[in-house]
Parts: sequence; structure tokens; C-alpha cells
Amino acid sequence: MPITPGSMSARRVLFVLPETADVGVVGVVVERLDPADVALVRENAAMLRPRADRIGKYFYAHLFHAEPALRAMFPDTMRVQTDRFVESLLQLAEGLEDPDSLAVYLRRLGFGHRRYRVRPEHYPVVGASLLAALEHLSGPVWNPRLAQAWLGVYTAAADVMAPAEHR
Repeated sequence: MPITPGSMSARRVLFVLPETADVGVVGVVVERLDPADVALVRENAAMLRPRADRIGKYFYAHLFHAEPALRAMFPDTMRVQTDRFVESLLQLAEGLEDPDSLAVYLRRLGFGHRRYRVRPEHYPVVGASLLAALEHLSGPVWNPRLAQAWLGVYTAAADVMAPAEHR
């Protein structure tokens, strides 16, 4: 069975994020991931970092092929957007060791997505495009366990970002 956003059976450990007035976060529930998943994602992200620009290009090509209507949400020239996406992805992977700070970052990122008219129904296709890009660029190290780990990270990030967009 393919691993897709929404198909993950999550192991959840809940904690409460401290209040942060600048984004209005009070008592946000965040998913903590299995430490083995965190290690896999961080290792894979470090391996991919030298090819980071290719992740963004593949991701957006896949996304716009899967959902052509989403192209209108983005600027004509994608260089800056692609760089921002890749930096956010790498920051997500690197920030997994500090989930409290990462949750604040993700809430701010989600809050900022309001101006782009991002809706919750966009997250599954974005997740599928992310996994496709990661699989393509990871090559032979990609396997179901790594896919599940990345899916868990993406799902946790989306769970934090999506509510912030609709504040």
C-alpha cells in the first residue's frame, strides 16, 4: 500500500506549547515523533542538502502537474519561492530536535500562508509532491521506513501550520 498523507497511523505524545503572543499560540497540541523517525529524517535531509535546489524544482514540477490550478497561487518566477520552500523543509528537518521552537516556527509559517490563500485541502497534494521529490532525489536509500518517517514529519508540520492559516 502506498504511503500518502492521511494514511499514516500516528503514535502521538502530546505536549503544550507555551504562549507566544506574536502569533497567538496558546496550548497548541503538537505531535512528537518517534526518535528513530527523527534520526532518519535528519540524516536524509543532511544527505539531500547539497542537492537542495533540485528538491524544490522537482517538488513544484510535481505539484503543478498534479494540481495545475495551484500554479496561479505562486509568482511567475519561482526562484525565490523555491529557495524559501527548500529552506523551510531543511529547517523543519533540522528543528526536529527542538519541537517547542519548531512548533512556533511552523505556526508563524502557517500564519504567513494566509496571504497565499492556502486551504487545508491543499495539504494532501503538497505532501504527495514532497514525498515524490524526496523519493526521486534520495535514490536507492529511499525505502518504506524513510517514507513513513518523512510522512510523519510532514503530517505533524501540517497539523501545526493549517490551523494558524485560519486565525
